Amino acid sequence: MSAPTTVTASAVAAPATRTGHPEIHVADFTGAGIITARAVAGGAGPADADGASSTDHAPHLTRTPAAGQPLSVAAAGDFVYFTTWSSPLGDGTVQRVPRRGGPAETVADGLHCPVGVAADAHTLFVTTFYGALHVFPRGGTPFRIDLSAHLENPNGIVLQGTTLYVVDWTAGAVAAIDTGELGGPGSTPAVRTVLRPGSLTRPGHIAAGDGVLYVTQTGSARGLDGTIERIDLRTESPRTETLAGRLAYPTGITLHDGTLYVSTVDSRSVVALDVDDPRPVQVVSGLETPWGLAI
Repeated sequence: MSAPTTVTASAVAAPATRTGHPEIHVADFTGAGIITARAVAGGAGPADADGASSTDHAPHLTRTPAAGQPLSVAAAGDFVYFTTWSSPLGDGTVQRVPRRGGPAETVADGLHCPVGVAADAHTLFVTTFYGALHVFPRGGTPFRIDLSAHLENPNGIVLQGTTLYVVDWTAGAVAAIDTGELGGPGSTPAVRTVLRPGSLTRPGHIAAGDGVLYVTQTGSARGLDGTIERIDLRTESPRTETLAGRLAYPTGITLHDGTLYVSTVDSRSVVALDVDDPRPVQVVSGLETPWGLAI
């Protein structure tokens, strides 16, 4: 682990599309940066057919360069955290950028393929593809938990209250960990099965809210067979239900005020879907390889 060091230059402008949505942070894998879409303040737009004015302005997009290839993103407090790696077998990092803008800095390095990140005001959690969970307590000593006995290849993670939900890419499963059991080095938290192996196919990232999990299934590259799977934790035996289909390699996913935001690699965009009316609407386009995202 290393102390924070500046690794990038300041953000620069990038192309924008129209959106009326909240600030969105996207890990652009081959673009080697974090793209942030911010709504542009301004007056009312042209009146529509009914005489109502529109305030749907094109957002301002900024690109914050990153060392390595950004993969997953989490936002907490004043910072946006993201993981990077240089190759599937290489060392990776966790970096952060201020929400208000500015250069990225390294939080930790030497991580073996970090793929998932989640954070709250007190702790940063990072999973690696080879079965490790790294925990970074605010003001405390970082430590590592070996999950390889329970999970084949952890991927996306999400924090809901005191529960950390983990997607297993290879097994096609979802597991849960009580963060209260992560007391420090040597901790042996129980890893509870939420979805049994084989329940999902190529699961990517995960979002949570109101007792429901949402998981992206990437599908095939250059195909329209990606889906978003809904998992209702309030049922006795949670199972998957396809919420939306025909998506072009969906990866990152986050939930905000009843709307899911999903990055779709093959369409190089971010789409929004109302959980009660899941028809995808493109809100950001012109990206290179959008992977994880956060709000």
